[in-house]
Amino acid sequence: MACSKDASIHNDLRRLSRGFGLKVKSYDIYEVNGYKFRSEKYEKSKGNLTTVNTGVLAVGIDDNTGKELEYYGIIMDIIELKFDGDENFKLVLFDCHWFHPVNGVRRLEKFGLVEVAHASCNPADEPFVLASQVSQVYYVPYACTTDPNLNAWWVAYKVRPLGSLPITSLDDYNSSDPSCVDIFQEDGLEGEFIIDISQGLDNIVITDVDEITDQQDLSTINNRSTDMSEDNDLVSEDEESEDDNESIPEMNDYYYRQEEADGF
Repeated sequence: MACSKDASIHNDLRRLSRGFGLKVKSYDIYEVNGYKFRSEKYEKSKGNLTTVNTGVLAVGIDDNTGKELEYYGIIMDIIELKFDGDENFKLVLFDCHWFHPVNGVRRLEKFGLVEVAHASCNPADEPFVLASQVSQVYYVPYACTTDPNLNAWWVAYKVRPLGSLPITSLDDYNSSDPSCVDIFQEDGLEGEFIIDISQGLDNIVITDVDEITDQQDLSTINNRSTDMSEDNDLVSEDEESEDDNESIPEMNDYYYRQEEADGF
């Protein structure tokens, strides 16, 4: 009652103090912050999906060291809580299975990879996280199935939000970080690289495998050659006749010139 009477307390905090309803909604798919998440039970019920959208990453603070700690997990269920008062006052939580943040995570700095032990479990009994506080990751198993050191680990790839592109700044071009190495291509290699193909040419054996021996094929080729030669002869005769016609003046032109010479 004292909380309801105190005007300095924010309305949202007052509603939280009253608790949420006993009935909650469960979702299979939820989109937030440019990500599309799905629960694991939903993806298993759908069979072979083209994408896997159950991986999440939440960043917290280690109570012992005070340093940032990454928590990797898988969404088991998506639930919505409705609080007393305004209809829009709701919270969406992800019910997750969290891998061990210390023993279940290892980083390969040389390759820039983060691995998670998929059989590990976070000892803290805190499965819920706000949907707005996580980012999406995708877990990829190793292709090698015979190495026990790899079978127990998945590679975690961070997914970029939909429509988000990296923005460069002047600091990216003026960075003095020694770890930044320029990519370049050598103009040439030291020494000489000689390929001797003479030995291979000497071993080439020429056979008559490609020779045409079928009588029907030979007859077809001969007929085509004959037709082509006849066409060429016809073209030559037509060209000669055209030349002859050009050399003989027309009769009308002859008489016209003769009349001019006679003075008519």
